[in-house]
Amino acid sequence: MRDGEKGVEFLHLVQGTKLVRDYIIQFDRISRFGRHLIHSPQQKLMKFHRGINPTLRYLTHGHLDQSFESLVQLATGLDDDS
Repeated sequence: MRDGEKGVEFLHLVQGTKLVRDYIIQFDRISRFGRHLIHSPQQKLMKFHRGINPTLRYLTHGHLDQSFESLVQLATGLDDDS
């Protein structure tokens, strides 16, 4: 797959039926192809948040002022509890 195709894949990346742990691995692996989409830590956080499942997005919405790592930990913990 070429870099441009990976960029499109990153643009459309969502958790789907994957565990948050698997989603974050894929997110990290292909995010380098979408750097033009995430110029700041806040943009990275928002891209990740938009891609998680609707229930987790709802449960974590009040935590968007935290760091990316904190949001990932929260989403992972919530996913593990379900």
